[in-house]
Amino acid sequence: MGPSKVSAVGLLQPIADAVKLFSNQLESPYSRNYVLFFLSPVVSVFLVLILWSTIPLITGYHNFTYSILIIVVVIRFGVYPLLIAGWASNRKYALLGGLRGVSQTISYEIRLALIILTFLVYLGSYSLEGILVNSSYISIIFLAPIITTL
Repeated sequence: MGPSKVSAVGLLQPIADAVKLFSNQLESPYSRNYVLFFLSPVVSVFLVLILWSTIPLITGYHNFTYSILIIVVVIRFGVYPLLIAGWASNRKYALLGGLRGVSQTISYEIRLALIILTFLVYLGSYSLEGILVNSSYISIIFLAPIITTL
């Protein structure tokens, strides 16, 4: 059944998916790389937590001068846990899937980095706080389609 058919307008669908995922049997790979296989999702979550640390707070406690560049670099590191998980499973199709995911991620990141760097050059700031201050004076919504097509 589809998500809109379960309970009232599909509100219980995430709970049903979580029960299904946690009830599956955990399979570990039959290789010597099981530490890397289980460590790669932990590294991926750690990278996301590093991304959260760059968000500017009202108190001004986290004021990074180059926060956008930190975000771009940390996003680039996100391909390594994907590659390590595919390699550590010691199965050829999992390795091919990991390589496919890495190639897709890199190809999307190149375009994303070029768009972000174009906005950084235009706004003249490398920090998220500086971009928020500049965006109150300059309407980025009207300039975004022009900048991204260049």
